[in-house]
Amino acid sequence: MTRTNLLLADDSLPSLLVAKAMLEKLGYHVTTAENGDEALTLACESTFDIIMLDEHLPGKRGSDIAAYLRQHDTPNTVTTLISITGEHDPQERARILAAGIDALIDKPVSLAKLQATLQSSPAALDDQTVESLVSDLGKDTAKRLLNIFIQELADLSRRLREADDLVAEIHAVSHMLKNSAMLYGATELAALARDLNESSAVTDSNAPDEAARLITLCQTTTESVENTLQQEFMND
Repeated sequence: MTRTNLLLADDSLPSLLVAKAMLEKLGYHVTTAENGDEALTLACESTFDIIMLDEHLPGKRGSDIAAYLRQHDTPNTVTTLISITGEHDPQERARILAAGIDALIDKPVSLAKLQATLQSSPAALDDQTVESLVSDLGKDTAKRLLNIFIQELADLSRRLREADDLVAEIHAVSHMLKNSAMLYGATELAALARDLNESSAVTDSNAPDEAARLITLCQTTTESVENTLQQEFMND
């Protein structure tokens, strides 16, 4: 079985070696970098499935590398980017996410934290909902609508990353997703969106973490939709 290729960047050698050992135990093939310039060079030269970046790398911060990859045509423009950070300030966490980071792992890194972030399976679509779409609308229309849903997830994730008022944006995005996600059978995403939209507990202090949760679930849902498209329409 092919192992997932992961780039890990951390300037602390003890931390780098510990995280590398944990990731290899989880089955990842790990390439390491010890500064921002080295990490960016590797990310511009080779394709990775996941890139994990310490935020305070010498040379270039992890968020600077993320912003460059998102804004330029590189082998990792759409790769999953994860920040390893000790930042607890909500504004700093929001800034990191806005650079194009998909998820945050708080220091100190542990095996449990890595598993929780990296090994969440794609949020499966409800089979009956997909079957109803195909039955009611036909394969061509269902395929087109599922691709539109993928684009919506990307657009809404971008809105969260770029939001000036993150609390308001979480409510706006979750309001849209609680309905559209259910239409396509993304029940887990619909449930999270409904909870966030109806909750008054989203505040400036926890908004970056709630946005990260929503972005991560949008990403895993996208993977599930892509899997459904491949399996349902592979002979079209």
